[in-house]
Amino acid sequence: MNLVLKFSRERLIKAGCLLVQIACYFALAFYVFGLVLSVMGRQTFTVHTSTGTYDRVVYAQESYDGNAEGMTITTQDGIYVRLNQDGKIDLTSQIGISLLYAVEMVPAAVAVWFLSRVCTNVHRGEIFIGKNAHYLSIYGGVQIFSALVVPFLKLFLCFVVNQMADSQIAISTGQSSMQKLVSGVAFVIAAYIIGYGVGLQDEVDHTL
Repeated sequence: MNLVLKFSRERLIKAGCLLVQIACYFALAFYVFGLVLSVMGRQTFTVHTSTGTYDRVVYAQESYDGNAEGMTITTQDGIYVRLNQDGKIDLTSQIGISLLYAVEMVPAAVAVWFLSRVCTNVHRGEIFIGKNAHYLSIYGGVQIFSALVVPFLKLFLCFVVNQMADSQIAISTGQSSMQKLVSGVAFVIAAYIIGYGVGLQDEVDHTL
């Protein structure tokens, strides 16, 4: 009976890891597709015009007095744009908006990629191995980086872009920093525990 339960549990874990792995690949594809949309000027933001403030506006639309139509991409951050003297958004500001998305997307994509590597190993039955500890530590490190460093990178990016453009951008960021920080620390601790266990097992194997 115990063998049956163990076998069923193992199959369930492997199936779950396979689903997470597939979800990771979909997430990576979504990140890349979102970056393409952002570069095409389809990333939403809030714009301040002479007639009012409008949400869900994109650079590609002809008039900013209304919401964007068609496929768009957005981020958790609030991005706000003030038009230049001609009532337009400078190309430099649009490039800055795309860079804001890239700064958010690249660390997330790196973290998801290493998480998919862990799921691949677990699906193969390789659970307590050094590679998984290494991958999980990278995942946790990237999450900590996203929580502590990325928000300041975004603010610095806005400052630099605003020095080179007449239209101005501002950002409200850091809303999910605490969640990412806690998650990152938890994964680093888990990676350390797995790595420590692997090291002990190696010592036992050498002793035997």
